Amino acid sequence: MTISLLLNPGTSLTEANRVGSLAETLIAEVPEVKSVGRRTGRAELDEHAEGVHSSEIDVDLKKSERSREDIMADIRSKLAPLPATTTVGQPISHRLDHLLSGVRAQIALKIYGDDLDALRGEAAGLKEKLAKIPGLTDLQIEKQVLIPQIKVRIDYDRGRAARRVTRYFAENVGNPHRGRYRRTNCR
Repeated sequence: MTISLLLNPGTSLTEANRVGSLAETLIAEVPEVKSVGRRTGRAELDEHAEGVHSSEIDVDLKKSERSREDIMADIRSKLAPLPATTTVGQPISHRLDHLLSGVRAQIALKIYGDDLDALRGEAAGLKEKLAKIPGLTDLQIEKQVLIPQIKVRIDYDRGRAARRVTRYFAENVGNPHRGRYRRTNCR
């Protein structure tokens, strides 16, 4: 079986490795577990590139009297205290889910809008409602990271008064966005 372990984006490799090692130890406590192996992150050029905040744990199981569902529930309960989102499934199903929906889940609900805080609230409310459905497991909200932004508004009247051309502002403000940087004495 494959277990997906997701920490918050931006988590350091040291922290991801610490939590991953702890997860391996907790999984190994389940009597039916024969072996545990983990991959943390994926190379940038990999077709499934992931940061170090993402780990995949492969688990081999011994034959047992307990059902597979009971073993998976045991593993989920062991991993519940970790500061990570976990999904338990099969290696092929994880890949197929990701290929079909762009999300590593059998069912994906996408909520659209401009206000990330409002979307997070809607997602949390939806997760709370869905958690009440019997048999529905591994609910997760996709991790979204706020990207720092600087908004620049040109005061055209002051620009004209200072005898600066609007094009000058547009070029000098726009260049850093396009990967070029030019130092100026504009105040």
